[in-house]
Amino acid sequence: MDRIPGLAKVVYHNKLGTQGERVERVAALARAIGHKLGGETLANQADRAAMLSKADLLTDMVGEFPELQGIMGRYYALHDGEPVEIADAIEDHYKPRFAGDEALPVGRPGYVSRWPTSCKRWPTCSASDSCPPATRTLSPCVAMR
Repeated sequence: MDRIPGLAKVVYHNKLGTQGERVERVAALARAIGHKLGGETLANQADRAAMLSKADLLTDMVGEFPELQGIMGRYYALHDGEPVEIADAIEDHYKPRFAGDEALPVGRPGYVSRWPTSCKRWPTCSASDSCPPATRTLSPCVAMR
C-alpha cells in the first residue's frame, strides 16, 4: 500500500515515536513470533499484516469514523490485491476491541499480529492461569498449529 510511508509523519506518542516506527516494531515482533509458531510462511504473513495494520489510519474514512479502524483496512487490503489471510489479519489485530469483547482473531496471522495478553484467549489452549507467561505462549498454544 502506498500509505505506509505516510505513517512516518503521524506521531504515535511523543516518547514512542511515529506510527511508522510503531509499525516497524510490531512487524519485527510479529515476524519473530510467527517464525517460532509456524515457520517462514507464517512469519512473512504476520510481517506483512503488521506493516499494513495501521495504513488505514491515513484514510478519510477512518478519520471520519474511527470505529472502522481495521475493518476498512481489510477492505483496502483486498482492493489492493493482498491475500485474504493478510486482509483478515489487518482487521483481526484490533480484536478484541474492548474489555469483554468475544470477537477474536480468526486466522493465524491475526493471532500473531495481535498477540493475546492472556492464554485463555487462544481457543485451543489448555494451559491454566498458573502457567508462567513464556510457557503459556510457547508450549500449549502451539497446539493451534
